[in-house]
Amino acid sequence: MDAATVDVLVFSMDVINLRATVDALVTWTLSSSCGHGCGDNDFAGSMDVVILRAWMRSLRGFLQVDRHHGRSAIKSFGCSKVTPGPELPRTTRHLHGLNSCVKSHWKDYGLKPDAANVMGNSREECCDVKKCDTFECPNNTQWEPNPKAVVGSTIKQCCTKKMCDTHTCSKDSLQKKPVKGLQGSTDDECCEHKFCTAWTCSDKTKWVHKSAQHGATNLDRRGFSDEECCDEKYCLAEICDPATQWKGKEGLDKIQGSTHEQCCEKIFCDDFVCDTDVNGTGVGTQWYKRVDTNTYKWQGSTNEECCLPIYCSQYTTSHPTRWVRKKDASLHGSTDVECYDPLWCSEYCCDKQSGLELRPNAKQHQGSTDEECCVKIG
Repeated sequence: MDAATVDVLVFSMDVINLRATVDALVTWTLSSSCGHGCGDNDFAGSMDVVILRAWMRSLRGFLQVDRHHGRSAIKSFGCSKVTPGPELPRTTRHLHGLNSCVKSHWKDYGLKPDAANVMGNSREECCDVKKCDTFECPNNTQWEPNPKAVVGSTIKQCCTKKMCDTHTCSKDSLQKKPVKGLQGSTDDECCEHKFCTAWTCSDKTKWVHKSAQHGATNLDRRGFSDEECCDEKYCLAEICDPATQWKGKEGLDKIQGSTHEQCCEKIFCDDFVCDTDVNGTGVGTQWYKRVDTNTYKWQGSTNEECCLPIYCSQYTTSHPTRWVRKKDASLHGSTDVECYDPLWCSEYCCDKQSGLELRPNAKQHQGSTDEECCVKIG
């Protein structure tokens, strides 16, 4: 038998002897309290015996031999077993855990760490003050530690509310919820999407604002973008007007826009030939080609758009006896035929007294003088 086993056996015997002593004391107190029967006069004196008897029974409960693991030990109430007990006389109250840290008037106390291994049955032995630095506020988006709180173990004692009043929505498309006293610190808790009534379409040539409400539900339309609050405008063929200066871009009906620049391509005068420019020199009898500059190109596909007019008012015939100017001053031209009407000899009167008469085929000859239209008689 080794030394450790001997020590355990010796210790076990000591405990057994101590328990026997306690049992003897309990027996003595029982017999002493009412050895010859208890009368009314003996009741007050017997209360001391009752108190002693309760104390002795409690002590005997502490001294139990535990041989489950092959050794003896004193088995006592650990701090983890501390619970409120029944109301007892003051001298024995502490033995029943009435000073436990779970009583309502000690709500700021909690069991010590590893309480199951700590011997004791009082607040001083088993409890620690609960401090807010070890309390974790739940839902950290709505609560935060109170820096001024020291002692406590509840939300109200250790935490302060996070209020939406101090939160700034993270996106321009969000606005604060119109609720006073709202608790939170995130967009989900404090913000909502703005309404389309607050949005202006970015480009009126490409977008048209939607109605403020959904047609099916009559609910206010929410959004803060062109895509959410506006309808697209697509190019139409009639936008490319006049057709002599503009032509629709390829895939016109799929292009977003409503202006010439967005929907159309320019038609330039580069390849246009003015009327009466038979030689392709750019100069005709009625029009001459406009000349592009370094900063401007002429746009169009007609005489009026690409050419400059030559007016008859600027032209004078070299045969005034054969031609008479046309009355329309706005006529274009730079030749006798374009700007004048012919004078025919058939309409001329020869001086017969001078022996002159109209020349043969007078209707086919131009003129308005004797020399041009007359011949001598005979």
